[in-house]
Amino acid sequence: MKITNRITAIMLVLLCALGWFVQIESTKKKHDTLVQNLEDARNLRDKHLYQMAVTSYKAALSCKENDSVRSEMLECMLQSVEDGTTTQKDYIKELKESCTIDPQNVTYWELLIGAYVDENNYAEAHNELRKAEHAEITSQKLDELRIYVNYSNYIGSTVYEEYIASPYGFTAVKRSVGWGSLLANGEEGKDCIYSYVSPFNREGTAIYVLGETRLIDTKGVVRAILPMQIEEARAFSDGCLPVKIDGRWALYHCDTGEIGNSYESVSAVVDGMVAIRQNGEWSLVNIQTGGTEAMPLEDIKLLPNGEYCYGGVMVAKRNGAYGLYSNKGELIAETDAVDMEPCWGDWIAWKSKDGKWGFVDQKGEVTIAPQYDEARSFSGGLAAVKIGDLWGFIDKEGIVVIRCEFKDAGYFTEKGVCMVSFYQGSYQLLIRRYP
Repeated sequence: MKITNRITAIMLVLLCALGWFVQIESTKKKHDTLVQNLEDARNLRDKHLYQMAVTSYKAALSCKENDSVRSEMLECMLQSVEDGTTTQKDYIKELKESCTIDPQNVTYWELLIGAYVDENNYAEAHNELRKAEHAEITSQKLDELRIYVNYSNYIGSTVYEEYIASPYGFTAVKRSVGWGSLLANGEEGKDCIYSYVSPFNREGTAIYVLGETRLIDTKGVVRAILPMQIEEARAFSDGCLPVKIDGRWALYHCDTGEIGNSYESVSAVVDGMVAIRQNGEWSLVNIQTGGTEAMPLEDIKLLPNGEYCYGGVMVAKRNGAYGLYSNKGELIAETDAVDMEPCWGDWIAWKSKDGKWGFVDQKGEVTIAPQYDEARSFSGGLAAVKIGDLWGFIDKEGIVVIRCEFKDAGYFTEKGVCMVSFYQGSYQLLIRRYP
């Protein structure tokens, strides 16, 4: 019995030793194969036989996954793409597989997203950026790609001669054939067939002139027909429409058909209040009582649609300096600005005494120090700034996210659409892919 046990133990030891020997031989053989394939791959790469080199690299990786070997293979594959012997599609497929094999390798993500950007496939680049973010992969290069992709855009083909924006996204536009309108996403609202279209209010109601002068809402319902010819109009609100007749402004009451006193300028009505200018001074008047609600102001910055206040903030000048006020003229914050843009519901552009423009929040606190040659207030998360002779767009970090290449630039809608100009007197839509 003892002899049997000894024989069994010896056999087990021999079997283990044999297994170890076989495993060592197999490992050695794999290592030798890896080394040979890697040597073949490098020799083939040096001879510019990139396709064959990639095959050898893959054979080496089948022996053992290795970051440096995979990186060499991807570099060789890129050379093959540049050489025209491998397609970009196959290269991207290999990059996606690499990200799957080693999802924590930031270089693979950078190469994959960069490859999609190179072929202008912004949708896939955006998708892979989201995956990388979900995997908590970060790098300076990925941050740069994220900015580039997130703010990627294209220019609409239609050219406009004039436009009137509104903070609600609707835009009145003029082409050579006439005036029309655009929605916040840049799609056409009404054809350019009218002799005039006024700026829009919150609901998308505006004046359309085609023979008759009609006030029409977004459903196409005619709210009023004006009995007189007008030169201009501003946004309709509280039953009142500011109109310009013979060079003077007045409020037309659409319900009664009455027209009020004429002034040098009249704003759109905001919460029952209207701003009027007479003898070079601005006042805020309650349209129900006719009473003046605030001290005279030297200037009020009207929005393009004629509103004097937006988001509860009015930009006005008193005692030689611009400041922020409520819709009733109550002081919110004093500034030492020599000029300001109207508030579009976000940070407000202001001009310092040294001639440079920066930004303040709605409490008057400086958020971006003056440094630009000109600027527009933030809208849709971005602000147009002028550096030298050209306009571009910055984010709230002050980073130029859309390069300065425009002769003029306006305000973004919440849908990521903005008017820009490459030539004086012509405007096109800049449309962000991922607003």
